[in-house]
Amino acid sequence: LSKFLKPKEKKKKGKILLVEDNKLNQILTKKVLGKLSFDIDIANNGQEAVDMAFAQKYNLILMDLHMPIMDGIDAAKNIRKSEKSLSNEVPIIALTGAALNNEKKTCLDAGMNDYLTKPIDVKLLEKTINIYL
Repeated sequence: LSKFLKPKEKKKKGKILLVEDNKLNQILTKKVLGKLSFDIDIANNGQEAVDMAFAQKYNLILMDLHMPIMDGIDAAKNIRKSEKSLSNEVPIIALTGAALNNEKKTCLDAGMNDYLTKPIDVKLLEKTINIYL
């Protein structure tokens, strides 16, 4: 009987790698993505992101740009370089507090698929993720 009384768990829509060095942004973004029914892993910097992307398959990567050890631009380039032998690329969406026009171009030139600014607009984030998944 108790199994019928448990709240129904939503089916996960996919696995996202969140690359973010700020703990508060990690918590907030993970909460938002969890409510959207995604399974989330967190990398604290670009080097961790590259290592994690090599170790397992993600449906999408949300990449902060300004981080210690390796920034988001170099991380995206390294991930793209490793994917050359694969038939499909994981979508990478930049998440940044800087809304500079040249930064968007730099992200796209590095192989990222899209660009969103912080603070995160939840509806825009969901819409953008749905484009790629």
